[in-house]
Amino acid sequence: MARLAQTELSRAEDAVGLWEDVLMTTPNDVDAARELQGLLIDLERWNDLSDTYEREIRMEGVTAERRLELYKQLGRLWQSQLDDAMAAQSHWEKAREASEGCDVEILDALRGLYRENFVLEPLAGVLVEQLESGLYEEDVAIACWRELAELRTESLGDAPGAIEAWSVVLDVEPGDQDAIDNLEQLFETEGRH
Repeated sequence: MARLAQTELSRAEDAVGLWEDVLMTTPNDVDAARELQGLLIDLERWNDLSDTYEREIRMEGVTAERRLELYKQLGRLWQSQLDDAMAAQSHWEKAREASEGCDVEILDALRGLYRENFVLEPLAGVLVEQLESGLYEEDVAIACWRELAELRTESLGDAPGAIEAWSVVLDVEPGDQDAIDNLEQLFETEGRH
């Protein structure tokens, strides 16, 4: 009936209600949840879509891979359509917990959200994880080192960590004036010459 309302009668709102009814009677019906998600995307009902993704995450039999994808979808949804950086951050953190190994999309999203939300210690942690992953091209890696160096210098007060990061920047880009200036100041502050 729901599919009929959706496809043959072009009554998407009625189909949403019918798919909701299906899920009330069979709460673990993954196919019904996905049909409903498709309709909600078409109707741009973003809050309802978020609820449906959350519902599917809690369903029995949802694979770990699908659960990870749903957390990513939630992160994207809250970041772009619902414009709530804190909620997006929470979902990306859940995706990070659910992922096995490093995931570039998750790390990149968290890096941007931690920066936007001024969550500085976790931002430093993500930068380190990005650098340790070996998944980034040299230009992105040097940008990560530079950001980590600036963060440790200006916000975290981690002089030894800042010295390490600025030294890497200087090794990769000899003559980099920012790195030289910051290292000189850090060495002076630390009493090292």
